[in-house]
Amino acid sequence: MTTLTPERFAEFFQALHGYPPFPWQRRLAGDVLKGQWPKAMKLPTASGKTALIDVWVYALAAQADLSAAERTTPRRMAFVVDRRVIVDEAYRRAEKIANRLAGANNGVLKEVADALRRLAGTDTPLQCFQLRGGMYRDDEWARTPTQPTLITSTVDQIGSRLLFRSYGFVSGFTYPIHAGLIAFDTLIALDEAHCSQPFYQTVSAVERYRRWAEISLPGPFRLVIMTATPPDAGHFFDLDKEDLNHPVLARRLNASKPTLLLPPVGNAKEDDKAQLRESLIKALIEQAEELAKKGLKAIGVIVNRVATAKAVHAALQAKGHKSLLLIGRMRPFDRDLIQRSPDFEQLLADKSESRQLDAPVFVVATQTLEVGANLDFDGLVSECASLDALRQRFGRLNRMGRDILAEGVIVIRADQASDSKDDPVYGAALAKTWEWLNKLPAVGKKPARGKGGKKPRASKGGKRVDLGIAALQPHLDALDSKTRNALLQDSLDAPVMLPAHIDAWAQTSPAPMPEPDVAIFLHGPRRGQPEVQLVWRADLPDLNKQNEDLCIATVALCPPTSVEALQVPLYLVKRWLRERRADEEQLADVESAQTVEDRDSDRHGRFVLIWRGPKKKRNRMRQDSGVERMESRVTDNPDDIRPGDTVVLPAEYGGWEIFGHLLNPDQPDIAEAARYQARRQLVFRLHPKLLSYLPDGPARSTLMAAANAEDKPDLEAIKTAFSELAQNGPEHLRDLFAALVSAKLKAEEYPAGNDQPATGWVVTGKVTAPQAEPPPAEEDDELSLGGLVTLKQHADGVTRFAVHFARQCGLPYELVNDLRLAGMFHDAGKADPRFQAWLYGCMNIRYVHGRRELIAKSEPISESRKWQAKAESGYPDGARHELLSVSLIQDNASLKSQAYDWDLVLHLIASHHGRCRPFAPLVDDPSPETVKVELYEYTLTGTTRTGLERLDSGVAERFWKLTRKYGWWGLAYLEAIFRLADHYQSQIDRHRGTNHGNG
Repeated sequence: MTTLTPERFAEFFQALHGYPPFPWQRRLAGDVLKGQWPKAMKLPTASGKTALIDVWVYALAAQADLSAAERTTPRRMAFVVDRRVIVDEAYRRAEKIANRLAGANNGVLKEVADALRRLAGTDTPLQCFQLRGGMYRDDEWARTPTQPTLITSTVDQIGSRLLFRSYGFVSGFTYPIHAGLIAFDTLIALDEAHCSQPFYQTVSAVERYRRWAEISLPGPFRLVIMTATPPDAGHFFDLDKEDLNHPVLARRLNASKPTLLLPPVGNAKEDDKAQLRESLIKALIEQAEELAKKGLKAIGVIVNRVATAKAVHAALQAKGHKSLLLIGRMRPFDRDLIQRSPDFEQLLADKSESRQLDAPVFVVATQTLEVGANLDFDGLVSECASLDALRQRFGRLNRMGRDILAEGVIVIRADQASDSKDDPVYGAALAKTWEWLNKLPAVGKKPARGKGGKKPRASKGGKRVDLGIAALQPHLDALDSKTRNALLQDSLDAPVMLPAHIDAWAQTSPAPMPEPDVAIFLHGPRRGQPEVQLVWRADLPDLNKQNEDLCIATVALCPPTSVEALQVPLYLVKRWLRERRADEEQLADVESAQTVEDRDSDRHGRFVLIWRGPKKKRNRMRQDSGVERMESRVTDNPDDIRPGDTVVLPAEYGGWEIFGHLLNPDQPDIAEAARYQARRQLVFRLHPKLLSYLPDGPARSTLMAAANAEDKPDLEAIKTAFSELAQNGPEHLRDLFAALVSAKLKAEEYPAGNDQPATGWVVTGKVTAPQAEPPPAEEDDELSLGGLVTLKQHADGVTRFAVHFARQCGLPYELVNDLRLAGMFHDAGKADPRFQAWLYGCMNIRYVHGRRELIAKSEPISESRKWQAKAESGYPDGARHELLSVSLIQDNASLKSQAYDWDLVLHLIASHHGRCRPFAPLVDDPSPETVKVELYEYTLTGTTRTGLERLDSGVAERFWKLTRKYGWWGLAYLEAIFRLADHYQSQIDRHRGTNHGNG
């Protein structure tokens, strides 16, 4: 019987934060613990709505000992906004909670932590992740199905995963794992839902379609929306009188926010668009400086376009002001550096009462600052937008209700004051909002005297209105629904989701062509711009088709991570590569901006590298749909680039000034620092172009000499150089250098090409201390490399984790047993003598059939030896060990008699690397082998020519039969549980082989 009662939530909250919860937070916790999750929450800004996370954590812990069928609180929570999250208040809060729980030694925090550990089956109570765009093998939130996890994300990232088309993951093999985990045991909290109506409708449709299954699987799925204007007229959770009278909350709600409506700038009849933009930028700067002259220190400037933000920021800096630029079109690594700066820390709401700024600090931002940014400004200048956007922006003005002078200004271009239908983000709502604001009653021309009686200077012209929360509410309440909707950002309905749509999405290998576009289900018709991720590298060889393998191998030395990538609309990248005019003036920071079509008919442009992971083979069978998409390639045809792709550009191309903003454009290649931040992996490339970024001195000279060395460089000398750079090197690299100093180093020469000599060395480091958790395994584990492990050892481990995960997820005994059977025999096909010869050959050991123990994993002595061993083994290109595993057991009557659902056992084995959804890949095996393997006291015999690639083999029929039986997402969830057991054991196998010998 749990002792985590509703009454103790306040104790839990106090222990976490050092202050008590608001009344609504206590009330919500009580409702949730009774199983009454609200569908909608109508809470104003600054009311502490991210405390929904606290409620979720506490309720999950309170229900930890219930079965999955009884539990009403999901073990995963996705906090979703339709913005490019910059300062993610939800993530910061979750990270704080996770750290406090992990270190709790007593009291209610330890009770909650222990309950979550029981639920997770691990020593970690809570994990939290920012889903920033996804990239090849860079999605660690999906490591186990049992871990309580908080994800902060955008509509695109969570929505695409829910619909089996994970953005940023170019292989369809991972899609079912993501879809299954998001659709089961997950709470989706959608912030500012009125801006995301299509996504809300789509998730609601998924809720209904989850019930389309003959057998329902346990695991709650919930959607909670937070908005000032709930889309449905039904019941919603709201503040009550106790909240409105609460001394802290009332101060925030009642804070006055006098705001000047500056007369429209520019001349709509005489000025062209460029002149109007210049007038807008000039007015924004003048008004920001005017606020500074009045003594305000923390000043925000929020605009509607990336180009406008960059221009205002540059102008303020040029005038000698301290200015921080915060836009979504920045690399996460750069944004993180800004967020860790002392000036930025002073602007956080929880520091506002004690902040001390010697000079004004300007924060110039786009729409991305509207949601999730817990900043508190003394003054705010905003470009006019829709009413909902302005309410969010002005929620950052005197957010904490301090006793200070606080002023706002709204600026609008003259051409948009009466008609803004052509605005790609706000449409007609922008002009209608401006008209409505001007009808509000005027407040005094001068705001009340500030703290200390300081008399402010009056602004010139325009009307003042009060945009405080309480002051604005009566005017909002007086609006009829039609008028109110006209003031909100246009949000078209999503298409009606039909079973045929889901049938198409559920087919992930091979994917059907054509297939429904998920974007319109996330943002509505004509909304949502497909995006790609740009990465700049300074060490790329000449980009051309002849150097393709060399370029891929060079990038593979330090593979890209999402924190070094800049997200950009695909159409803009195509235009730029074709050297056409790229109109960045229309670039905004919302996912739901209007779609822009690329009408260019030319096919060629500058060469780029489309990164889809290291190239596995040169002649893979194209029938294995999805594998082709995994291959990286060099191309000069922009049409080869698909949404979600990672595009690697030479640093000399530039382009960041068009697409967004780099914090240090003189050093565009930040691969090592980004990889260390994202993955804690230690790598440093000794390449002349990269070393030129380092400061002059002995350290750079030492590393430059090492880069040019023909023989292996002196690692001790390199470590001495790293030690020096850890003290005085570039600030963003110092932590990496310090970690390399403490690591065991090894050096590998840069790859050489046809006529291209090696250009340097790559130093990698291995931390000698044991890791708390093994590193993530490779998703497409066909090569089965990374630590010598026997076939039986691996099968035992996978079976153990499959049973453990299945039980923790509340699956019935019968299905747990089926996962056990699948785990025992999932890798039986690795007994193929050619596969064994490959694994042994990687270690330069000859495999003698019948005289060596069967192994499941190998540890190659080098990358080149891995491929040499592959060629020597005769193992067919594209062959799949899992198909042979199915063939070896599918006619075994004894095993079949032990299964509850034999079709499920066979499908889990066939699909455990993402294939066979619905068809098995076609493999040319001209010299098939007869395989005989003894496993778990069963003697299994078969031929490597399985015939499972045939359309009448039963593989596809089995997939559709199971889809109807368990549901689209239910089957994916079962696959996820099983596949993650395989991944987790593979992590341990690799960790064992690397750190503890052969095992």
